[in-house]
Amino acid sequence: MKYIITYNPKEQSNLQNKLRANKITFKTQLMDGIALVEYQNENLHELIFNLPIYYIRHIFKVDEIFTQTNFDITQLEKFVLNNLNKNQNFSFQVRGNSKNIDIYSIAQNLQNQGYNLNVKSPEQIISILFAKNQIFVGVGNKISNLTNFKGGDYHFSAKNNFISRAEYKLLEAIDCFNIDLTSLNYALDLGAAPGGWSKVLADKNLTVYSVDPASLDEKLNRNKNIIHFKQTAQEFLKNNKQKFDILVNDMKMDAQESISLTSTLKPFLNENAYIVLTLKLANNHKSSQIDKALDLLSKTYTIITARQLFHNRSEITVFAKNNSI
Repeated sequence: MKYIITYNPKEQSNLQNKLRANKITFKTQLMDGIALVEYQNENLHELIFNLPIYYIRHIFKVDEIFTQTNFDITQLEKFVLNNLNKNQNFSFQVRGNSKNIDIYSIAQNLQNQGYNLNVKSPEQIISILFAKNQIFVGVGNKISNLTNFKGGDYHFSAKNNFISRAEYKLLEAIDCFNIDLTSLNYALDLGAAPGGWSKVLADKNLTVYSVDPASLDEKLNRNKNIIHFKQTAQEFLKNNKQKFDILVNDMKMDAQESISLTSTLKPFLNENAYIVLTLKLANNHKSSQIDKALDLLSKTYTIITARQLFHNRSEITVFAKNNSI
């Protein structure tokens, strides 16, 4: 099976080592941060999520490859008609130089035939990549592609009460890890200042204990869902009586130190509580260092997955649960 994968181009060497270790063949780099790979079956998305292969942000299985030279758009339209389920809505995601190929006209024709276009939350995604005189096409969905966002490039609009870019990181983690916050009540945000992650959780109607010796953004002063403890995590734990449904930690500290601190919070977490943790990495890190860090974290929590998100820089975001080990 052929797949198109998207990743941070700075991590290509680490990525290739990780792919090789899992018998995935890196065929060729098609564009900056986009490559063609081969894997033996159709469950690459499960391997990426569960293993995890944390450098990959987005994939789609290649169902058809056309040559751009003398390409006829009716070929693409025929492929789409043969592969779409009329009972599910759809959207196109196009990358690369389309050379004036009118995807909009295909979408319009599909709608005229009773297909339902849904750009924001499509049940079916027609992925099209124009690269190296070839057109790679596949039909998938949010699960098989890892995300509904084109190429895994998450873009959120900044609202009037926007605090910091860090908000995007947590919003992306919630979406691509499919974290359900609806039944949760109490959240603990370590190293909260200036409060971006606390705001995201408060906006989801959680009561957030924000722990940081530094001040939160003044926009949060009247937020009834946020309680600021202006102290270190160690000081907070001495008197805390509350148990939490989710712990988030985006602190700027060494990965092993961050894991050690996060692990000390286990007695304060409810069974099956979520953990979202950012592991800060050195620019010259090796994937083996991340694996060791994840192994250390797994001694306390059950790791669900990890990913170098679009809004991550030199870091990895980990999603875990407080299950019995």
